[in-house]
Amino acid sequence: MDFSENIYDKHPVYSLSSVLKRDQHEVKYLSFKSNEASKKYFEIFKPELVLYSCFSSEVFMAVRFDRELKKEFQFHSIIGGPGPTFDRKEINSSTIDAIGVGEGEIALIEYINSGFLPNPNIILKNSHTDKSKYYPLAKLDDLPFPDRSVMYDEDIFLREMPSKQFMAGRGCPYHCTYCHNHIIMDEFKEAGPIFRYKSVDYLIREIADVKARYPLQNIVFQDDVFILDKKWLREFCDKFPQIINLPFTCNIRANLINDEIVQLLKESGCVGVSWSIESGNDYLRNKILFRNMSRRVITTAAEMLNRHGIRHRTGNIVGIPGETFEQMLETLELNIEIKPYLAMAYTFVPFPGLALTEYAIKNGHLKPEEIEFIPRTFFKRSVLKFDEALKDKISKLSLLFPLLVKFPALYRIKPIFSTLMTLPLPVLKWVYHWTNIFYTSRMFKVKIANEQKFRGLIRYLQSGM
Repeated sequence: MDFSENIYDKHPVYSLSSVLKRDQHEVKYLSFKSNEASKKYFEIFKPELVLYSCFSSEVFMAVRFDRELKKEFQFHSIIGGPGPTFDRKEINSSTIDAIGVGEGEIALIEYINSGFLPNPNIILKNSHTDKSKYYPLAKLDDLPFPDRSVMYDEDIFLREMPSKQFMAGRGCPYHCTYCHNHIIMDEFKEAGPIFRYKSVDYLIREIADVKARYPLQNIVFQDDVFILDKKWLREFCDKFPQIINLPFTCNIRANLINDEIVQLLKESGCVGVSWSIESGNDYLRNKILFRNMSRRVITTAAEMLNRHGIRHRTGNIVGIPGETFEQMLETLELNIEIKPYLAMAYTFVPFPGLALTEYAIKNGHLKPEEIEFIPRTFFKRSVLKFDEALKDKISKLSLLFPLLVKFPALYRIKPIFSTLMTLPLPVLKWVYHWTNIFYTSRMFKVKIANEQKFRGLIRYLQSGM
């Protein structure tokens, strides 16, 4: 059961479906449309077990859905994902039966085959976890290929998309305060290596299998950092163009690249990379966000990418706890300086459990009870203790950011910038949508039929932006 319909592949769903099917269980995918539509689905398929995969901002939707459907149907339910793993208050008073903590491939099969008895990774409500007893983290080559058919059979749009997302591994070794990875590393450190790659041969076979079954023109590797293991990367860059030979994009980190790495990516078919700056202010970037990255490293990385002709997209955060508008403009100015193909700026959302959320609460930028009302996307109004005028500026700068970086005169000519900042939010949202869609499609170099573009735009808008 999924509450976040969008244009992206959902790797946890694919992986859990594959191990369930291997164990001879029937699996169906349902994307939430309405309670009435879901009731009809339940009447037809009569599921014994319902699995909810949720981010923090979607937990309340799963809680409400489970309560309403259990008034008419009998089924067992488990909720998992980053939201339930790190914030269980809403779930403990709900009708949901159990909570999945961390990875679920091993635990889910055992839970079902034992008749729904709890285990180290699937616990009952109001239970406490024992970090020393979590199941070992999965060896990725031991898992079956992710089962995309569970979603593609129900979602024609995703199935026909010429660009599809893949994961080369799991985990991230960095401690950025705005990301859940630092919590995962602490919570599951006794369960084995957090950061793991699939073998290059496994990954290439997986991609080849998808290529043989579905439309595939471009590959997006969604790993937090694709280039961490240099030996693995060299093998990948040697084998991938020989066997798959499709353009791809991936996520990098500025302090990890050099001319050799950029050249390897270029020669193996990489047409674009995404990487994070987050803040142009040195103090915020390194002391508050824990990026541990100098301005020199950032500008050098951008110079290498530009010189080798690899288009790059930057990620940034505005509305960091305690941030001033002048510091946000430092982020804009740094992005203008390094000339990315596309630059994005997202409003900070204080998800439960994040170190940056705890920092915001400790320093009076957020009340603990306000976490319950966090927005579902990064483009909603900030919930931190900024004054209303600054909140308005944060929202508008976030939406204008790609356009201002692409056309810096719009920022540098102050009367123009001032005028743009007075435009109403609905107008700026459309400016953002079309800027993002236009340059993202060009960066990925994917030819998409007009009908598919239109359907993608509608779904994109419906996803909550």
